[in-house]
Amino acid sequence: MYSLIGFQKSGKTTLGRMLAHRLGYDWLDTDIEIEKKTNIIAKEYYKTFGEAEFRKLESFIISGIVADKTVVSTGGGAVLYPANILHLKQYGPVIYLSISYSCYLQRQDEFPVFVANNLQECFVERAKRYEEYADYTINNDSLNTGFAELIRICDGQ
Repeated sequence: MYSLIGFQKSGKTTLGRMLAHRLGYDWLDTDIEIEKKTNIIAKEYYKTFGEAEFRKLESFIISGIVADKTVVSTGGGAVLYPANILHLKQYGPVIYLSISYSCYLQRQDEFPVFVANNLQECFVERAKRYEEYADYTINNDSLNTGFAELIRICDGQ
């Protein structure tokens, strides 16, 4: 199993789907799993029920992942609960898709619902957590370069 972590818009969903296809693995996106479980778009669930309920459901979903040949795309806040990442590490490496703040701003289409005040401060704080938990870090400012590096890491496993 490979788990992808990183800030919103870092490419976890895009590269996760591509990697799963390339490896012949299943693909699981925690936001999509939230949507399946609640019949509500993940962002709307967050807005309606708040961060605590969203993170609780996200953690419940992550704790139920015991798959072997699966690529997991986590939500950007999954690292806020260390148990999430420690669970995923039991089944395989955790890969941080790092992007620059300027790249994030280019990819971002609206202000994220989870940030109350300073977006850049949140970005920097989360980056520290991603780096702490990652077995590998890939710069993904360019999706093509990031995917090539991701394949290199997975082929070396």
